Amino acid sequence: MFEPGHLHRASLPGQIDYEVDLFYEVRRDPKEGQMVHFRMEGQIAGRAFRDEFELHRDTAFNFASVASRVAAKHGLPTNHSLIMRSHDEFDRMFNDIRDKLGAKPGETVDFDHLMGGNTPRRADTLCVVGNKKAPGFHLGLLNLAPRPGLDGASRTRASAAPKG
Repeated sequence: MFEPGHLHRASLPGQIDYEVDLFYEVRRDPKEGQMVHFRMEGQIAGRAFRDEFELHRDTAFNFASVASRVAAKHGLPTNHSLIMRSHDEFDRMFNDIRDKLGAKPGETVDFDHLMGGNTPRRADTLCVVGNKKAPGFHLGLLNLAPRPGLDGASRTRASAAPKG
């Protein structure tokens, strides 16, 4: 079940017993800017849990991956997807986050936000793109070879026009 700011998931017959609520809201950090704060709580196999995480504005669309790792940390098998099982609700949550952030296709993604502050060791960088077939935002790899005259910070940021 989805409503803006909240996704609820429960196990299907034949799966490990779980019930998980994922709440989210946009917050403004004085140093980091817009952040999406997530709170996950519920039970997996009868064990209650509560966990929280925040994602920068530019990487908030990676929430499904982070939420899946948090659920796995608390005992949910990795083949029990919290998000993708009901793609319509995932799309609605994705669009709600995009609307709350006022995000647009082609905005840059700071690689340091994805890598936990580590500078990438290769020339690939991540970019948010949208297209007509999949109008949401998607993280994709671009191969940006280092160019003379660009400093390291310039090579760790990229943007791309929406594909059409």
